[in-house]
Amino acid sequence: MNLIKQIFEEFNKNKINYSIIRNYEFLVQNKEYYDGKDIDILVKKSDYKKLENLILKNNFFKIDLNYGTNHKAFVNTKNKQIISLHIHLGGISGTSTIYLNEKILINKKLKNSFYTLDEKDQFIALILHIILDGKEWRETYKTQAIELIEKSNKLYTYFSKNIANEIIEKIKNKEFDNFNVKKYKLNYKLNNPSFTFSKISYMIKSFIWVLKRIFKGGNLIAVVGLDGTGKTTLTDNVNNYYKKSLIRTKLIYFGRGKNNIIPIKKISAPFIKKKEKIHENSPTVGKTKKTSILFTLGSIVFFIDLILRYFFTIKISKIKYDLVLTDRFATDLILMNGVPFWLRKMYFYLIPKPNIMIYLYNDINTLNIRKKHPIDDLKRQEEIYSYLIKKYNFFKIKSENIEQVKTESLIKINELLNYKK
Repeated sequence: MNLIKQIFEEFNKNKINYSIIRNYEFLVQNKEYYDGKDIDILVKKSDYKKLENLILKNNFFKIDLNYGTNHKAFVNTKNKQIISLHIHLGGISGTSTIYLNEKILINKKLKNSFYTLDEKDQFIALILHIILDGKEWRETYKTQAIELIEKSNKLYTYFSKNIANEIIEKIKNKEFDNFNVKKYKLNYKLNNPSFTFSKISYMIKSFIWVLKRIFKGGNLIAVVGLDGTGKTTLTDNVNNYYKKSLIRTKLIYFGRGKNNIIPIKKISAPFIKKKEKIHENSPTVGKTKKTSILFTLGSIVFFIDLILRYFFTIKISKIKYDLVLTDRFATDLILMNGVPFWLRKMYFYLIPKPNIMIYLYNDINTLNIRKKHPIDDLKRQEEIYSYLIKKYNFFKIKSENIEQVKTESLIKINELLNYKK
């Protein structure tokens, strides 16, 4: 919380024209900041560059939001706590269109050591947030609306008299479940034609943003390692950590065992009985010409499937998300048994690499206790990873305990995110 207070003190000192829109109650009540909860801030457009420099100076990094929005986002991940600042530039807006102009900053009030909206502006901002942004009536929103109902005059500026009266009555009677958002939104659009026209500009800018993201999208982080090292646990933990912030995160399973595009189970059905007799992890796999051909043909299908999944799942996700996490990666192909090593190396080489490959490892006997797996096969996998580590840039973490692995991974990922600021 000290960092947040420091940020607003610096805004005041540098005479930045701003106001907190919502999510500032913890500052008033002197409570701990809710980890990851974004603080919405309205700033005068001409003051934005000055504000941005101050925020970045305090170890925040910038999130690449859609060009079509009037929003900027900054995140600080120091000391394990996520602090998110959501900046509304030039006015309060939803995804695309400003619905309360920055002129309302003239009415702002100093509360403790930071500025907030005037009560009339707070009320109309909340109602438009519910109606235009499609937000649900949280308990905090209901309480705030009831407390500010006597400050509802501005409703008549944005809605017809009948609709404004209806909204007021619904709030007074606490009929939040009967709040007809679609009806009120249509009335707003009819009374504010510029709202609809500005959507066209938003769509054009969004298209340009998508084109840019196709070539340079979000960061890709892959977690790989031997069986029993905790790959799935780590990706789940990291995903849940970042989901608390403005960092848009997507978790994808990228092993060859499921989520296939090619119907591998149907294709492989005729070979199931054969595979039951010759288990893939058996040290004899590939020793005969017949089994080598069988597994080599299977590896080609898995490779094609993984390439398709990369471009149709991961690549598309990188356009939308800031951080794409994968549980496993193309290492699943190079670890296949019974397939010529030169072919497996080629598979791995051809699949585009992540920004960071986190390799989890531990003593083989320890891993075997965690998850039963043939010792000989674990040794075989370890040898292959030793080869890969010499050729490619892996970030190695010894998988001792869940919290330690998560902490080391977050430090590395946060370094990457901060580097892009």
